[in-house]
Amino acid sequence: MICIVMINVETPILSLHLDYVVEVIATNKKIEYRSWKTSYRGLLLLHSTRIPYQGTLELEEKILKIEKEKPKDPYKILTSEEGRTLDALNIMYDMVDDEEDKMVSTIWCVVDLQDITKGENIYEWHINYLGILKNPIHQVKGKLGLWRAPSLLEPLLPLNYQF
Repeated sequence: MICIVMINVETPILSLHLDYVVEVIATNKKIEYRSWKTSYRGLLLLHSTRIPYQGTLELEEKILKIEKEKPKDPYKILTSEEGRTLDALNIMYDMVDDEEDKMVSTIWCVVDLQDITKGENIYEWHINYLGILKNPIHQVKGKLGLWRAPSLLEPLLPLNYQF
């Protein structure tokens, strides 16, 4: 299925820890948990925050373990989750010119916020991953909540992506 997405200056942006952005890209994560809700439904750009997360070390250790085992046994079959995580990170690393610092503070991908339901003491944001941006937007300072960056997006318009 081909999907054409048109991003405009009013497309909201949601900041997440890098681990969660990788999870959305790698595993097509369907639910993002938030302590707040919004009436907005539609396209969202996902931004990786600069703020470190405790899971970052676990993610890095997991990837090092996968990469370390790969050369030893070329016939080792990675679990689908390991393979998707490694594929997503390889794609993302290729897009940052080998500068690890650019992995954070970057607008990476587009999702469709379809619904929000009330879970137990938390809101479940039901998202559908549409695709990674061909030209991620680096060195972007994130904000809390849904935010917009018209001055950042305007010079890049039109942003039509085919996934």
